Amino acid sequence: MGSSKKEIKIAIIGAGRWSEVYCRTLAQFPNIKLVALLRRRQERPGFIPDGCQMYTDIDAMFHSHIYLDGVIVATASTGDMALECLKYNIPVLAEKPLLTDRRGLKKWKNIDTSKLLVNYTHLFSPAFLKLQEIVQNKEILGIHSEGFNNGPVRQAFSSLWDYAPHDLSLIFSLMEEKPNKINIIEHKADNDRSLYEISLKYSKFHSSTIVGNGAEKKARSIRVIFEDNDLKEVVYDDMAADKLILDGEPVEIINTQPLHNTIQAFISLINGKEDGRFGLTMTKKITDTLSEFWSGRVE
Repeated sequence: MGSSKKEIKIAIIGAGRWSEVYCRTLAQFPNIKLVALLRRRQERPGFIPDGCQMYTDIDAMFHSHIYLDGVIVATASTGDMALECLKYNIPVLAEKPLLTDRRGLKKWKNIDTSKLLVNYTHLFSPAFLKLQEIVQNKEILGIHSEGFNNGPVRQAFSSLWDYAPHDLSLIFSLMEEKPNKINIIEHKADNDRSLYEISLKYSKFHSSTIVGNGAEKKARSIRVIFEDNDLKEVVYDDMAADKLILDGEPVEIINTQPLHNTIQAFISLINGKEDGRFGLTMTKKITDTLSEFWSGRVE
């Protein structure tokens, strides 16, 4: 359970499925109070608590008498809303993808992003955090990841931008070295669905990734080959009962939900603490990588 000495007042922007998930997770923290929700329609969603104020205009929300410690942006396209919130100098937790092309980075050029946390949710998974610990200071010699499903089809952006940020955030968190070559190939399926092969060339290996909405079933995993006296393999599989396997054996991990850990990190951001996951650095890396293929916008 979350804990802190003071009450933390939060607003959520958006009223879809992820907003409801956030609302349920925030309820696990007795020191957090959801005081405002912003959406396009005035209709009040059933999942927000009594006393939570409704708004349809972002300026009206910020100019109201309500004091806010932080804002969670859980809309389909989060970049513009997150940018508006940061202009009010309020800490922001935003869902990915924050951006869906390199042009969007220009809007952020002179923005202080030290109060921004983008939720690349698997970076907060206890299993992946343990994987990072296992391979720390080891030589990585191979990475293969998968992140796909049968849908959804989004109107705002392609499934490349929907799925790949998760995989790339995992890879980039493991590799300090910048890839010297990027190759992305699209394989079109039926009903506006696609799978994408992403290859990143590093000095000693090529990473391989398959993502998209054109698969028959859901997958979310990353396999890392590394050297520790001899070759070893560690696998994080978010769909498996044993989410972390080292050389064929399950690894014991702390059983907390990634979103709970994300909220804990957001509390740290609100309280002025530092964390390498704060800011725009990871988003810039992902945006630059995916922009090598195409803008990703559905015309």
